[in-house]
Amino acid sequence: MEKIKINLTAKTVQDLNNDIISFEFYKKNGEANRNGFLNTLLKNYFSIYDEQVSEEIDRYEKVIKNHVFNEAKATDLINELLSSSKYFSFQKSDTLDSPISIKLSNSNYNIYRIIESKYLNYQSVSSFFRNMIESYLELPKYKREQIIYLDTFELISEAIKDSRKIRLFTKSGADRLVMPCIISTNKEELFNYLLCFTESKNDCLVVNSFHLSKIDSVFLLKEKFNLKEEEISKINNVVKNGAQFPYTNACNAKIQLTKEGQRLYKKKYLNRPNTVEINDDIYSFCCSFDQLVLYFFSFGKDANVIYPDYLKNTLKNKYLEAYNSYSSEEFDKI
Repeated sequence: MEKIKINLTAKTVQDLNNDIISFEFYKKNGEANRNGFLNTLLKNYFSIYDEQVSEEIDRYEKVIKNHVFNEAKATDLINELLSSSKYFSFQKSDTLDSPISIKLSNSNYNIYRIIESKYLNYQSVSSFFRNMIESYLELPKYKREQIIYLDTFELISEAIKDSRKIRLFTKSGADRLVMPCIISTNKEELFNYLLCFTESKNDCLVVNSFHLSKIDSVFLLKEKFNLKEEEISKINNVVKNGAQFPYTNACNAKIQLTKEGQRLYKKKYLNRPNTVEINDDIYSFCCSFDQLVLYFFSFGKDANVIYPDYLKNTLKNKYLEAYNSYSSEEFDKI
């Protein structure tokens, strides 16, 4: 089958490309895999989209056919109403000047046959794909990631429901036997993270966090597991502070914030750790060490670490490294 041309706006193409990069959908040579991404989107989202569109058609048919008894007139009126529906039209102000194409995979050919028989009386092939893509892009980002990695998401969800262990392989080649607990989003609701336990060498359970798009494959095992209350509490703390930050390096910290630092803490939402306690300008935290370093590094002199010393020294060394890089001979020549 020849490639299908899809006429899109420049913004839609940009949003689509952003998802391809954000969800790490690449070819083996490292290039963005747009055709593979579009085929995956069609395979995983078509049934959802088809249900929504079918409900729209059924709604119009029920209303019109109950009031218009001439079948031909009813059909014309239904088609006219559908032409203004978001599933069958586009804003006339939009400029469809950024065409892309998709070469359907063999597994998607039967889906195309459904599209051909069910929807091409209302719109062109290009229009169908455009409307489906735009419908997908209207969803929150974390929902879109779940769609693109639907097979992995559903298999992990089944394992969580049944408290069964899984063998997990990441795209970087890591191999883990894990006890999956929850798939949670970060606080900004952009991405999905599997929070799970792994066993350390001394048989202690360690919390791990895996970004959904970095998981290459998952195998569901028969072996089941049970968690204690303190282990469930650990997972809940990770969810509360940020699912992308594993609790393997939990850190209790007190940080003194200047007036400007307090303003920044209220303003900077991304990766912000939750406070345990606030006494005047002293903020107490219990969260991932990495989260504290990542978040407070940009505060500079407006965040003074009271303890622990290793957090204070880490930030100090990072500031020194930055200073030294700007003090190098190369920068002096500029």
